[in-house]
Amino acid sequence: MIKVHDAEADHQGSEGSGSQPRLYTTRQLGRLVGMHPNTIKGFLKEGWLHEPCRTPGGHRRFDETHVAAILGRYRTLHEPPSPPPKPPEAPPAPEELEARRFIRARLLEFTAGREKRAAARRAR
Repeated sequence: MIKVHDAEADHQGSEGSGSQPRLYTTRQLGRLVGMHPNTIKGFLKEGWLHEPCRTPGGHRRFDETHVAAILGRYRTLHEPPSPPPKPPEAPPAPEELEARRFIRARLLEFTAGREKRAAARRAR
């Protein structure tokens, strides 16, 4: 069985220690922030993150500043934009008010007439 390193547990456990800063591999950082490692590599390529330190073998090691930068950038990219403010509604024009009154009166006449006809049919 392969044991998977829990970067999140390490992150939480290392906050109070006075030892060296915690360094993460690309995979560990991806698990910690909930992103695919290739996304993190893309952030580096696009210049959204500063280049991490590297091991003698050339492997990247990310620190807490990278975690904070990714989480800050991810939040700003995925927050829904606030809707533009609604302009104040102008009062309806007199012609529009008259048209509304006319339509309302015709609807009342129509429904009243329909009710009278329905009552007359029931009375037969």
